[in-house]
Amino acid sequence: MRHVSKPCLSRIAQSLRRARFAHASLGITDLPPLDSTRKIIALDRLRLLSIAYYISGVIGAAIVSFLLFHFFLVLGMSFVPPEAWNQPKPTPTPAYTVSPGVVKLRIAQRRAE
Repeated sequence: MRHVSKPCLSRIAQSLRRARFAHASLGITDLPPLDSTRKIIALDRLRLLSIAYYISGVIGAAIVSFLLFHFFLVLGMSFVPPEAWNQPKPTPTPAYTVSPGVVKLRIAQRRAE
């Protein structure tokens, strides 16, 4: 921060007094003091900061739950015995099995009709 000389500060104070006088002569109420304006801005920034804090917490919880889900998934798969992973492929069975005797009987029935 730069050092400001006293004459410069007095000129600033005089210009502020003139601005307030011109402001009051127009019938407009005085502006709120600078401290209350700063307080309002600070409270608004704190409110936004708290909202951002909650959003970052939700994002962090989602990431942690995703990682925990996969950890327990892999942990559960590690308890499966190795024989379950290396099973031979089953031979396909036909939808129905027909013996040759049944086929001959059907053919004989159709010829009789």
